[in-house]
Amino acid sequence: MDPAQYAHRDDGIITLSHARNFVDHGFIGVEPSGQRVEGFSAPLQFWIYAAAYSVTGMGWHAFGTFQTYFCAFWMGFFCMRMFEDRKVAGLLLTVLLAVLVTHHARFLGWHGSGMENAWLHAMIAALLWLTKSAMDKRQIPWYFGFVFGVALLVRLDTIFHLLPLLLLFAVGYGLHWRNLRGFAVVGIGLGLWALYQCWRFYYFGDWSPNTSLAQGIDPAWNLHRLLAADLAWLREGSRHGLGNLQVHGAWLLLPCILLLPFARLQPGSRWVVIACALLIFTSFFNPLVFGVTRLDPVRTTTFATLAVGLLIMQVLWSVPWRRDWFALPVAAAAVVAVVLAWPIFQEPQPKLCCAIDTFQGFTDEAIAFQEANHLHRVTLSTPDLGKLSFQKKFNLFDMGFLGSPIVTHLRTQPDALRSYFYDFALPDLVETHGEWCLLHARIFSDPRFREFYTPLHETRHDYLEAYGGDWPTVTEGMFARKALYANINSPEYQLIQALRLKLSLDPIRVALASSIRPNDPSAHQYVVRTVYRFLPEFREAGLEDELIALFAQTPTAAYDQAILGS
Repeated sequence: MDPAQYAHRDDGIITLSHARNFVDHGFIGVEPSGQRVEGFSAPLQFWIYAAAYSVTGMGWHAFGTFQTYFCAFWMGFFCMRMFEDRKVAGLLLTVLLAVLVTHHARFLGWHGSGMENAWLHAMIAALLWLTKSAMDKRQIPWYFGFVFGVALLVRLDTIFHLLPLLLLFAVGYGLHWRNLRGFAVVGIGLGLWALYQCWRFYYFGDWSPNTSLAQGIDPAWNLHRLLAADLAWLREGSRHGLGNLQVHGAWLLLPCILLLPFARLQPGSRWVVIACALLIFTSFFNPLVFGVTRLDPVRTTTFATLAVGLLIMQVLWSVPWRRDWFALPVAAAAVVAVVLAWPIFQEPQPKLCCAIDTFQGFTDEAIAFQEANHLHRVTLSTPDLGKLSFQKKFNLFDMGFLGSPIVTHLRTQPDALRSYFYDFALPDLVETHGEWCLLHARIFSDPRFREFYTPLHETRHDYLEAYGGDWPTVTEGMFARKALYANINSPEYQLIQALRLKLSLDPIRVALASSIRPNDPSAHQYVVRTVYRFLPEFREAGLEDELIALFAQTPTAAYDQAILGS
């Protein structure tokens, strides 16, 4: 499988960008000036990279490569520990499991994509080994609770898949060993998870991450529809759920079931089989609770492929082949069935969205425009947040919704979003392509777009010709705001140059005095935009509070002070 088709996806850098912002600028977000936002769903990866970056300064490429191999090693290590009683047989089964998952294009692709899947795979393997060990040895140290809590924070939605597993483990451990310690240890893990959720609400002001709001994900409403037996929702979700099971190779379990009557499952192995079956079961329900996953319907449930493989290996491990020699014909039939069905498993190599190199040209173009016109920290409007935000060279107006809270909340109100774009935001540069052109066509087809912006380059590719017939003036490309060209010498440009020359509140007071107009509430917004680009410097100089106070009497004071203080 060609690594260029899956390694280092741009969406994988979004979480790392938040972590770098936290280390470099002191708050969780995607741009140097603001705003505080939770545009990611992978807390564990966020904190691991924040620690690694603060100590080593490693970039996204080095970290993505490191996490791919690091997590692959520990995933293999914990899987092998599940068969440690018979080392040679255990090693052979682990190799067979490795062959299975490395020939699975989606599993391998998302594991190496730079997203949180690698950590999820390693934590699932660790969790299954720890719980198996506890069932076999009647030992469940208190530190297991910490591991359980960490596992629950790999993704914000991991609780849906792991909570049933952990509760079932506590029940099974209690019944088998007549001991309630399992409930106490699981309670520690859930307590850590709950404390983290309370901190999230305190820091971000919302239980839902901006990613859920941006994608319209509402688990509570989806569960309501599920419990109310909404037939349309059940049909659609079940179709995607069955698609998940097919991609994860759940059909491989059918020949494995034939061997179950011959298996002599010990308590630990029996638990692993049950736990893996539960993970596969919840992966079916994932689309019904969270909707279809962005980028790839199976992306957030690739752990089910590992669960399928581990379940099969546990059954093979538990058949006493020497004694139950008559299981051999059944095993042979199972092997034949797998060989015949193998072409189904070998799907065409997927090309996972979105390749990181795509965005280097946008970066170079934005830097060239900034330097040619002697600007300071331009604001770039783009629907792709990863690499462009990781560099911390620009502020971002995220047309993809993840990294801009105001844009996210206006996602379902296109006319209000258009008003916000022109009356308040007016990004310095606008980059757009593909389907995003049509998603924001009301903005790009507005006459003000050509009035305020000039193309650095533009084109109309086949996609727009095929699907954009209703919007003939909409094009792809990079567009620069005319007021920021040096030869225009607009009031906004003059204010930028004054603050570049000397960071002071005086030019801001003068600009506000001349631009505040009661009959035009947004006339002074160029001052807000200019101040916003210099916010890190004002914070460093200790002038932030005094700066924000200057906007207490503007016609849009609530917005101005919120955006500058966010």
